[in-house]
Amino acid sequence: MLLRYVLLFSYLLGLSAAGVAQSPFAPHVTTFRAIVRDFDETSGGYSPAWSPDGKLVAYLAASDNSLWVAVLDAQSPHRVARHVRVSPPNAQPPARPTPRWFREMRHVDWSPVAENGNYRIAFVGNDGGLWMVEGDVTATPLKVQVTPLVRAEDTRTLRLFAPRWSPDGKRIAFVKYQTGRREPSLWLLTLPARKIREIFPGNVVGEPVWAPNGKYLTCTVREREEGKPPRWDIWRISAEGEEPLPLTKEGMCSMPRWSPDGKRIAYVCTLPPPAEQDNDWLNIAFFLEPWRGPAAAVHVRTDKGLVFNLSALCVINADGTQRISLTETAVQASAAVNEAFDKVRAAFSAQSSAGANPSDGSARRMLLQTVFPLAAREIHLDTEPAWSSDGKRLAFVRVNFTAQPGVERRCVWTIDLETKQAEPLTVGGGEFAPLWSPQGTRLLILTKRLLGLAPARARIERLESLPEIWLVDLSGGSPSTHPSAPQ
Repeated sequence: MLLRYVLLFSYLLGLSAAGVAQSPFAPHVTTFRAIVRDFDETSGGYSPAWSPDGKLVAYLAASDNSLWVAVLDAQSPHRVARHVRVSPPNAQPPARPTPRWFREMRHVDWSPVAENGNYRIAFVGNDGGLWMVEGDVTATPLKVQVTPLVRAEDTRTLRLFAPRWSPDGKRIAFVKYQTGRREPSLWLLTLPARKIREIFPGNVVGEPVWAPNGKYLTCTVREREEGKPPRWDIWRISAEGEEPLPLTKEGMCSMPRWSPDGKRIAYVCTLPPPAEQDNDWLNIAFFLEPWRGPAAAVHVRTDKGLVFNLSALCVINADGTQRISLTETAVQASAAVNEAFDKVRAAFSAQSSAGANPSDGSARRMLLQTVFPLAAREIHLDTEPAWSSDGKRLAFVRVNFTAQPGVERRCVWTIDLETKQAEPLTVGGGEFAPLWSPQGTRLLILTKRLLGLAPARARIERLESLPEIWLVDLSGGSPSTHPSAPQ
């Protein structure tokens, strides 16, 4: 048995060494290191969060959703001195695998205010409830207390999401699925009394984010109008749930992120189809949706052919004025795509005239087989914006598609807000969830790509539940200013 583990460890070391030669990072990124690997005792990690001083990284283990803290080496901040488990000792693995959509949300957050010299951590436990860690996670042995803040009613169902500390460290906003309603709503926990209340009732809400001054929260709110498809907008409300203000009324908007100075909000938006859309075919041809959610590309038929509405990065003032698009919002399809689409329309019309059922999925299958491989080469989606500490840049994820439906490549990019110049930070195809350090010189990036293995899709499937956490150093300059940056 021992020999088997030795051989396995040697094999994995070989993969790691091979990965150095096949870096997922762009050539201008010279300093990067995996701080959580898929073969360590946590079996990878997700939902990383920086401590306010930038010396610690808390994350959830992919193996059992337990909370761990990586203590960065003071002498070499790109290395980890040790990993510490700080979850309750009797925590049990979840009853069912953690779904991908849950892992791609952030469920760990550090309080920005220190208590007795230590920062508290709020996190979603594997029971679906909200927990808090207090004490010194760097001490040996540990000197921490792990206490429940909000219990989930059903331990087999993940019910609480995305805890966010207020800037004064006295409140935690979070999203909760209420029993019987099965729709997310916004709640607020007040400490130390631990009282909770719903602060934006009657709305389907997600992704709460505090303004730096602590006076407001932004969130994604679902809007419904009779006779129209659901729309998602960014709303701003006071910390008491009052003064609700819709900041966007554009289409499908999500992922609001406050700038460090509190003057602007970055978000992801997909513009609605134009009035001349072909509604019948729009319902059938919603075939470019990479995941279910507000940030998706839709297909539109106009008198000029196909137009792809892309999820793009936008910035808006905190009062809802002066909206700016940073990346492409729409792309006109090529002649080859339009020709393939017209053939599918003609074939489907012929089948319908012959009595075929238009809702049996045949049109969708024809689109996937003929149009999708061509269209996938022409579009990309931009999502997951993250502000740098100086407010001059955004890191984001660019999603590209392959000819095979359902297979996507995610890479992390950065963009200069003044020049709108975007540059790739990674090129591997499995990287996502960028998060700047408080000092603004480093990034945490998740990857589902095991270096050194082929083919690429096998790597993605292999790590579907085993994401790794990488630490990237940009202290030598931004990609756009580095002499070896690609043009």
